[in-house]
Amino acid sequence: MTSSYRGIKRILSTTVAVGVIAAGGVTIAVPMLSGCTSSSPFGKKGVAATFDGGDVTENEVNDYIADYRKAHGLEESNSWKSYLKQSGSTVESMRKTAISVIESRDIVENEAKKSNIEVSDADVDGKIKELRGYYSYNDDEWQEQLKSLGYTSDGYRAYIKDSLLREKLMQQVIKNVNVKDSDVIYLANEYTKSIDGARKISVMAFDDKGDAERCVSEMDSGKSFDDEKKANGGDNNYDGWDCIVSEDDAVKNAVKDMKKGDVSGIIDGNSMSFIVRVDEEVNVPDGGFKDKSQMTDELYDEFKSSVESNERYSQFNDYLDDLISNANININDMPDNVPYKD
Repeated sequence: MTSSYRGIKRILSTTVAVGVIAAGGVTIAVPMLSGCTSSSPFGKKGVAATFDGGDVTENEVNDYIADYRKAHGLEESNSWKSYLKQSGSTVESMRKTAISVIESRDIVENEAKKSNIEVSDADVDGKIKELRGYYSYNDDEWQEQLKSLGYTSDGYRAYIKDSLLREKLMQQVIKNVNVKDSDVIYLANEYTKSIDGARKISVMAFDDKGDAERCVSEMDSGKSFDDEKKANGGDNNYDGWDCIVSEDDAVKNAVKDMKKGDVSGIIDGNSMSFIVRVDEEVNVPDGGFKDKSQMTDELYDEFKSSVESNERYSQFNDYLDDLISNANININDMPDNVPYKD
């Protein structure tokens, strides 16, 4: 049975994170590329910008932009110049963006060090494995996804590391978030078209259809859905509301006509097989929700959790903005012979 996180926060997290799948990080305006080409003629002595606690070298800026060009297929001079023109950018503005991203990363790292917060290679490996597991990408498919989003493999690892570091720092500095019922109701009403008629489902997912067939046979012989699910690993990560969880479309289509208590047969998905039970149904009142009593406790808690999450990210972004605005950043003039002019 394959494991993967599902929930409403994955829908809403696109407002606060970037990546193949939302990774729980804070929005970065441009992908956090790795800066690993080391082709700069300036070396470490060329300082592009300074800030309290560190500096950004021209070498880092050049590497960042070189990786950006590589990830977007802009290594050839004419393609690069055409991109700058079409996007309304200049080499100066690209340099400024690179400096901003690198400074933000370094300032976060400095703050994390003060609190003894670290992210290991194992942490990064685990998160990437988790993200790949959402859609069961093979190596070629994964690389294609990274390329489509403008990431190199090293660049995406750097992004994940930065995101995890920010997540840990956020947990350290943002302790309490107050959520009003009115905010939760407002968010729920934003999704009324999606959640009207929604079904809360319990799911068994199988890589091998033969295992699914065995489960059906045992349930036909009297074994309960819960017992069978427990026997197959007890994975709850696919469970949730069908309007919210990102299940295979085959699952969504299958549960449309199911009622509370119904158990499906084997559902053949794109890469897996599923057996599903409907545990609850939701009907939105005319005119939408007016108070929490009109929602099931679990659905309310799902939306409440998302409001809390977004508010926490908002407060953390304000915290970072304050750090950056008070970092005494000074950007030096751009050298004449930067390699990204061509």
